[in-house]
Formats: sequence, C-alpha cells, structure tokens
Amino acid sequence: EFNKLAISTAQAIQPRVGTILEYDEFIKPLFEEPKIGRDILGEKFKEHLLTARHALGEIKNWDKDQIDAILEKSVKEKNYNTADFFMDLRIAILGSKVTPPLTDMIVQLEKKEVLKRLSNIL
Repeated sequence: EFNKLAISTAQAIQPRVGTILEYDEFIKPLFEEPKIGRDILGEKFKEHLLTARHALGEIKNWDKDQIDAILEKSVKEKNYNTADFFMDLRIAILGSKVTPPLTDMIVQLEKKEVLKRLSNIL
C-alpha cells in the first residue's frame, strides 16, 4: 500500500519538495493522523469544518473534480473567506499550513478517513 500511495502522490508534491526528507514530511499525514493544536486554526474553524464535513459526506464519486466543486460551492454559498476556509481544512486534515495540494491529498486519504479527521477535531 505504501508504494502505491507514494507513487500516486509524488507528481502532486514534486514542485514543493526539495529533498527526500521533505517528501517524507509531506506524505506522513497520509499514514498517521496528525496531532493538531487548535491554536493554529482560524476563528471560524468549527463552522468551516462542519460545512466541509457535511459537503464531503455528500460526495458519491470521490475524485478531485467532485471534491473541488463541492468545497468551492460551499464556500460561495456560505460567503466564507476562501483562504480561511481552505486553511482550516488543510490544518484539520493534514496538520500543517504547508502541505501538498489539499484536494490531491484528500483524494488519497479517502472519504472515510477525511470525515473521521474532521470529526475528531470538532
């Protein structure tokens, strides 16, 4: 499973990685749920993550296009600040403000794991 996951994420994160050690840090959240201090989340993190959890829970076809579309729709409908919403989501799922492309990682983690991580931080 590691080889399949490592290969499938390599292209997505290659532009952001300088060394193999950085690669390891970027893919680590795919294998272990990160410990997250709520102090790095934004003021509206609960609202953002509840919205994201609901929206992602509705997706039947777990792919990048569907995930992008439903999250962007949710941000627009709720009139959220896009950067704040996606930063809270990034931190909640991947544990850091600096990560590979968020939706690429969400796809790799799979729906059940993403929803579990969102629920755990809420």
